[in-house]
Amino acid sequence: MASGKQNGVRIVVSIVIQMICIWTLTSIFHSIYPNEDVWPISCITYCVIYLVLRYTFGYHHFIGISKYKKKRYADAVNDFIKSYIFFAKYKWIDKYRLIFLMSASSISYREMALLNAASCFGQLGDIQNSTLYYERALVEFPNSELAMLALNFINAAKGNA
Repeated sequence: MASGKQNGVRIVVSIVIQMICIWTLTSIFHSIYPNEDVWPISCITYCVIYLVLRYTFGYHHFIGISKYKKKRYADAVNDFIKSYIFFAKYKWIDKYRLIFLMSASSISYREMALLNAASCFGQLGDIQNSTLYYERALVEFPNSELAMLALNFINAAKGNA
């Protein structure tokens, strides 16, 4: 339950930040064009900035998701690894993803990248690498419920084999 409340708070904070960004853009445009209705251009500008930031910083993540949905797991795993490398290099973007990516997720992009890579390996039948990436996720993110559940499932399946 606490996790649900935390996610709710993160979503509200994300919405508030987005509203502040739009209000700031509106104020800037209004100072430049005092006699014009600048609300629509502020909203459009915000959307453009949002999309550029999200798909620039999260490029490999979103490409990986797209390939995963198309069941191109071998290709997707490479994109998730590239996503992990990017966010490991620029941890501040991942840390402040609520601001830079408007992501209210409680799971970081680094953790998502490791979990998604592990899932891809699992889909490819490569249980050894799948296990390795889930374990790596647990080393970096000890409270990763998804990694714990996946490893429990893999270990249970090995016990039944």
